[in-house]
Amino acid sequence: MDYFHQDGEPVFIECNPRTVEPGNAAASGVNLPLLSIALATGRALPAKVVAGRPGVRTHSTLALLLGSADQTGTRRAVLRALAAAAAQQGVFAHSAEALTPVIRDPPSLIPLLRVATALLARPASAAQISGRTIAAYSVTQRAITRLHE
Repeated sequence: MDYFHQDGEPVFIECNPRTVEPGNAAASGVNLPLLSIALATGRALPAKVVAGRPGVRTHSTLALLLGSADQTGTRRAVLRALAAAAAQQGVFAHSAEALTPVIRDPPSLIPLLRVATALLARPASAAQISGRTIAAYSVTQRAITRLHE
């Protein structure tokens, strides 16, 4: 559940079974969507606890580009992050891409290029890009009022 407090009361934004890190879980050998579907439909769950392989690392190049631009406000930082991603160095070393795996999913290159281009054109746009994305998932005040009726 996602919520915030307004006037001392919780105001709920959404409630759904979305898992936080399905990409990381999948990379370590756990199919969280399959387990969620089994749980939601009453199907049998595995008798044994499902655990992923330890030490598996994943990253989101998009998030790291946005973070680099937001923290520094420089093209240089965005270029450094892109170079590290391409060379699989630094935080990208021994880590699998979870959100835009362009080798397995070539169309995922489109949002990555869109964001990278926007950040290289104007690094200060990172907060605006993130804000628009978050706003797309937000519930309007009118919808919140309807929930309380």
